[in-house]
Amino acid sequence: MAITIRERATTPIPLTAQLSIDPALLERPEAQAARQRGLLRAKADALHATERLVGWARPLLISVLVVSFLHLWHQIARIAPEGVPALLLPAWTHWLSAALLTISVDATALYLVATRSAAQYARLGGQGAVSVWFFYLLTAALNSLFVLSYTPGLPTQVQAITPALSLLGAILLGLLVPVSIAALERARQVADVARLSLLVEVEMLRGVVIQQAATSTPHTPADASYSAAAPISEASPTLTTEPLSMPAITRGRTVTHTVVALISTLTADEIISPSTVRQRLGCGETTAHRLLQEACEAGAIERAGRGAYRLVDR
Repeated sequence: MAITIRERATTPIPLTAQLSIDPALLERPEAQAARQRGLLRAKADALHATERLVGWARPLLISVLVVSFLHLWHQIARIAPEGVPALLLPAWTHWLSAALLTISVDATALYLVATRSAAQYARLGGQGAVSVWFFYLLTAALNSLFVLSYTPGLPTQVQAITPALSLLGAILLGLLVPVSIAALERARQVADVARLSLLVEVEMLRGVVIQQAATSTPHTPADASYSAAAPISEASPTLTTEPLSMPAITRGRTVTHTVVALISTLTADEIISPSTVRQRLGCGETTAHRLLQEACEAGAIERAGRGAYRLVDR
């Protein structure tokens, strides 16, 4: 008689548990510094997106104003004494007005939603909820009217609501221009406030990251020797005597060449490349690229082209 021994099946470890970070590691200074750098990059990305939102407000507002001008011009020109011929606008102006009006409906709704998201990310609360629902209702009414008008075989009870939808669409279209102007200008102001709030947070986090790296990275003799050979330019706006002016990001590693040494060799408006860094610091190609990348993440330098870098203007 054979005896079969079966091993108890082990429960597989969930994927979320496998990908989670050990809480003990998060308490280490290196993890805290990395978290600050990650927050800095996330806030910087949000700042760039908000700046683009602020830039898009004016073109949208101009398109709405062009539509309003064409409509008002056509209506006001009809008020004329006898003997004055009627104003006959070219056909393309009506097609242009219809195209701009259609674009403004969807684009304004999308802009308002994006602005609300940016405001919430900047912890400014919900903004423009009434305007967003106005555009939701307008878009739903126009799309429903289109579907009901061209879908064959609809029941009579469904077709009976078509006149009511037409009236609703006409009323909402009449309110579109003033609502769009007010909503876009309000959304632009909210986006600008969010931009300023994120700008303050980015600068604060950049200072924290720079200060942490500067206090945790010792200056090496190589740094001092090069500083003596190449004095810092007084005209540089970023190289001052303040403690936050010379960043060094080492990601928790003990290295010979630091970003401090790299920044100390630069002057205002100077364009450098990885080969320049290798020549000045006497480091390898990998170290040069790493120093440039970490200086960019710290906000000390910026890209001036492909393979070219320069100091950030303060």
